Amino acid sequence: MSRAKPILTPAGRYSGADGTSNPTVSATRSRSADLSMPESRRRPKNRQVAGLAGSSAPNIGQQTQGKPHQVTTLLPENRWQSFRRRSSIVWFYSSIAIILLQFAYSYRPRLAIEANIAINSADPLSTLFRIVNTGPLHLNDIRIACVISTSSIKELRSESNTMIQGAGAPTGNAPVARLERGATATRDCGAGSTSPMINIGPYDPASLRLDIVAKFKWPFIPIEDEERRHFTVRPADGGRAILVPDVEG
Repeated sequence: MSRAKPILTPAGRYSGADGTSNPTVSATRSRSADLSMPESRRRPKNRQVAGLAGSSAPNIGQQTQGKPHQVTTLLPENRWQSFRRRSSIVWFYSSIAIILLQFAYSYRPRLAIEANIAINSADPLSTLFRIVNTGPLHLNDIRIACVISTSSIKELRSESNTMIQGAGAPTGNAPVARLERGATATRDCGAGSTSPMINIGPYDPASLRLDIVAKFKWPFIPIEDEERRHFTVRPADGGRAILVPDVEG
């Protein structure tokens, strides 16, 4: 029995003697033919998908054709708005600075120097004076000095002089380590016509010029400050001389 010879159809498919096609053989032969062809002559795959994708993509040229282009122009900022914005910034920082300054002024250390009684009514240098902490916080390391000027003495300075006689209280202008808020410390210059510490001899009380200087340190901040008070003498009844605060002249 003779075997039927396959016949190659014009479509490139193999068919049997009875005219039926063999798709498996056709696909295999077609794939082999594609591989044997040069790359430039091979059939493009997914041609239909590419065509569909191309047909579904929007045509930008067709959509924008005949329509005017919209251009957004950034106008310069209004001068009044710019002025208001800058003014708001300036006022904001100015308000903070004013608040800080007011806080610092309200809580700044303050010290008062007041003349008290005189041990010798004829010698105003024997006057005791009071150091009062009038600020809201305590003060540290208060050093007290007396600057004495008379008709015969010019700016004699006495600072941190202390003398203790027997069991008596110390006299002079010893430093104060810590002075609480509202507290008072009493000191004197330790000088005078009859003082055993600094004896300046007889002098005219009316010519006395006395400066009390108290240097102190701020609490919590390493800042040194000072308070100065100037005193002169006013004559009183009975030959007394009174030390009173005055302006420098």
